[in-house]
Amino acid sequence: MDLATEAAYPTGRYRAGLFTPGSQSPIGEYEFYLEEFVPNRIKAELAKPEGPWLAGRPYSLQVAAQHLFGAPAADRRCVATVRLSKADLEFPGWEDLRFGADAPYRSESIECGEARTDGEGKAALAIQCDPSSDAVFPLQAEAVVEVFELGGRAVEASVKNTLFPSDISLGLGIAPGTGGKGLGVSVGAMRSDLKAASLKSVKVTLEKRVWSYYVRRMEGYNEANFSEMYTEIETRDVQLVNGRGQTQFAPEGYGSYRVRVHSPETPQYSAISFYAYGGTCEIADPSRPSLIKITLDKPA
Repeated sequence: MDLATEAAYPTGRYRAGLFTPGSQSPIGEYEFYLEEFVPNRIKAELAKPEGPWLAGRPYSLQVAAQHLFGAPAADRRCVATVRLSKADLEFPGWEDLRFGADAPYRSESIECGEARTDGEGKAALAIQCDPSSDAVFPLQAEAVVEVFELGGRAVEASVKNTLFPSDISLGLGIAPGTGGKGLGVSVGAMRSDLKAASLKSVKVTLEKRVWSYYVRRMEGYNEANFSEMYTEIETRDVQLVNGRGQTQFAPEGYGSYRVRVHSPETPQYSAISFYAYGGTCEIADPSRPSLIKITLDKPA
């Protein structure tokens, strides 16, 4: 049975007893303390992963739990979860490229199983991450392990890593062309071990953003709606040398555009938006693709 404590109960030592019907003496007793705050009695640590994770492959999380008075937290239940989220990630040797896109992605939480600590307070938990099909770029993965105390309360330990949805990731970088005219495009193909992929070429597509407006007639009023879409302007095959390649575009007319690097060899792609006017290209900040900028006319 569960006994719910009330906020009005005074703190201190309590005793629970088990009686048989008609008996004046308990057949069992248990003392416990009711306190406003109970600090953690154990601590848990996760070992740092060795390199990024690849979707669909099994990995092992190494956790060590210890009582705060020094003894190992043996035979404690452990539960592992991996939380996946979208983030702007940089990789050594590929800092000039963006591995990401403005495609929608909803964060995911993947339950990965349980284990119990051994006599030394250590446990190995098997994990495997299979993100949804919306994961078309590298993700930030946060592995969280809960180690449960004897009373059932959990203590968490976490570690962050990179998860690749597939072995080949495509990166993209853009910059204004010579004299500020046109657009220079750099592309790269990277494996999950951060080395250059063996792709011979990738496709680079220039697209223009257009809006579709329509009015839906309802009973007594009209409902205006609009939707965003991109129309293809040009697609090129860009040759790669040591996983890298370059090309240039000269958008005609003004408006919002997008450059996208993709390949049939991988579901991953990257994209960057920019605005073109008079032959000049203004690059959009990935965190603010609408190009709307707010400034103050007075010091903050």
